[in-house]
Amino acid sequence: MKLSLTTPFVFLAAMSLTTPALAQIADFLVPANGDTLKAGSVITVEIEAPLFSAPVREVGLVIGFTVCNRLPLGCTSSPEELMETVLYNGTFNPQRDPLQPTKQAHQNFTVTLPDGQGAAQMGLVHFALGEGEEHPRPICLYLYPTSSIYTMKFTAPLVFLAAMATSVFAQNAEFGVPANGANLAAGSSITVEVDVPTPPTPFQDIAIAIGVTMCEQFTCTSPEEFMQFLLYNGTFNPQRDPQERTKPAHQNFTLTLPNQKGPAQLGLVHFGLGFEAVGFTSVFRSDSVDVTLT
Repeated sequence: MKLSLTTPFVFLAAMSLTTPALAQIADFLVPANGDTLKAGSVITVEIEAPLFSAPVREVGLVIGFTVCNRLPLGCTSSPEELMETVLYNGTFNPQRDPLQPTKQAHQNFTVTLPDGQGAAQMGLVHFALGEGEEHPRPICLYLYPTSSIYTMKFTAPLVFLAAMATSVFAQNAEFGVPANGANLAAGSSITVEVDVPTPPTPFQDIAIAIGVTMCEQFTCTSPEEFMQFLLYNGTFNPQRDPQERTKPAHQNFTLTLPNQKGPAQLGLVHFGLGFEAVGFTSVFRSDSVDVTLT
């Protein structure tokens, strides 16, 4: 199988502070571009962590594979837009090798290639939180990419997928608790419930980040662009409660609020994969509620 690897294009948050810190993305070391691989085989994929000029907190990583002759337009889409088969989705924890001090931090993944023959594309989508350099205390976190990319420049099959993206993947993780307008004790430990309505098509949750921004210190913009205090960053596995059948799938998080008072925004960003007829596409959504820390 002839392999063509691509480095996915990532949208940075629409704020100038993110550009120097988040100008790169994780990249493939193994396999190499142009390698020939055996269909159906088990291989090791080595992903190198990018070099950042500011601290970064990893959110998640997706590795996908597309056999080009199975799609009407071949491998013309970036990995954010379309991946026929998902080989891995989950956490990304790159580490340095003490025996190779000049080598960047990296992580190896053992994956199984799909059956097929011909040219193929292996791609990745990388999600991380970057710490703003101008505000070391308190930390200011910028999430990237701010949204998934759905291009409309292709012909019918992929244009249809793009046009459907908003309605099919509009199901979003949202706060069940606390409610909008709630008063919360500053510095206290609270339970945050995140609900996920049942999507109309198959969906894979990958990761979620939950944070708080004090609105008198910073503009409370979309959580996709900015979160002042990061309360949780990791896997997301919502489940239904058999005792409450009308309640959507959800997950509870026990989190500690910052010890500051005033109007605030509790926000989340949700990263997952939605499935359509021709494959998987990355989905990136957010939600927020206004609260007051007293």
